[in-house]
Amino acid sequence: SSDLENPSCPMLPKGPGSFSKAVLMPFVALKFFRSGFGSGNLLFGGPKTGQEEVDFFAHCVCTHVTERCSMALWPLWRVFRRYSEYPAQSGLSDFAAAGQDGEQ
Repeated sequence: SSDLENPSCPMLPKGPGSFSKAVLMPFVALKFFRSGFGSGNLLFGGPKTGQEEVDFFAHCVCTHVTERCSMALWPLWRVFRRYSEYPAQSGLSDFAAAGQDGEQ
């Protein structure tokens, strides 16, 4: 029997905390092509630890995730902070830098 036959089966039942109950990791990625300019990319994410509900739309997705995480990931956040004051935000400024026609 596979998990595809039982979509409400947790992905990692032995995972820590709420992660052990997650049956879905909702993320949405959109790519917009622009003439003479790099593509505009948007990434939206749901709860970092997944969600118990099978319904993809049970929780909102957004471009900002919380910085709350286990202590094991704190060193990773410190590395991200070297490059950005907002390491948990995917940002929209690059996407908004040019229109579909490539004009800035």
